[in-house]
Amino acid sequence: MNYFYGTLLTDQIIQMDAEEIRHCTKVLRYKVGDSIQVLDGKGGMYDCLLEQQSLKSGLVYIQKVICKEEPKNIGMHLFVSPTKNADRIEWMVEKAVEIGVKKIGFIYCDRTERKRMNLDRVTKIAISAMKQSKQLFLPELGEYKFKESLSIVPKEVPKYIAACPEGFPKSTVKSMQGHEIIALWVGPEGDFTELEYQNALENGLVAMDLGKQRFRTETAALFALAAHSALN
Repeated sequence: MNYFYGTLLTDQIIQMDAEEIRHCTKVLRYKVGDSIQVLDGKGGMYDCLLEQQSLKSGLVYIQKVICKEEPKNIGMHLFVSPTKNADRIEWMVEKAVEIGVKKIGFIYCDRTERKRMNLDRVTKIAISAMKQSKQLFLPELGEYKFKESLSIVPKEVPKYIAACPEGFPKSTVKSMQGHEIIALWVGPEGDFTELEYQNALENGLVAMDLGKQRFRTETAALFALAAHSALN
């Protein structure tokens, strides 16, 4: 089963962009009169009719609401420093969406080597992963300075920072159990600076030990995300 992505305009109409319509008709060979399944990224899945005008306007008409879920206060707010190699962080986004992440924030720290992310490209990767894994919600994506990111998540949400250096009191991965929603910060390849760790702890973050292994940035993020999903 193929799934497509579009924006819900009204109770009866969904707008798909030109690239999505082209993929639907030129690559997957759907024709006028066919039914297609469309996700809106906000909990909705719809059975839609592909009409002649859809090929030009991108407007498809809802025949049936397959399901409509309300957002749940569950999942992980993942704040991660972009890696120097864009392929690695893009792969992380794909897998994080497949597992089910609530938010991905790219944070820029003192030792972050990549100074910007192509959010348009990352959004397309996230949409593709959402469709492939049949997730109903598209995670929020954003970019933040490290200090800015520390004040974004509501105070009641448990917050953790993946910690490498010795000398910091650390919790374990099991401490995530029983918390359906958490936030996690993962630093750059060169790790957070000591000042950044201090700022994090002063803002209520708890240092987390991910184990004896030394993970790459993207691996640490996915390991913690998968562990939280399994524990809750």
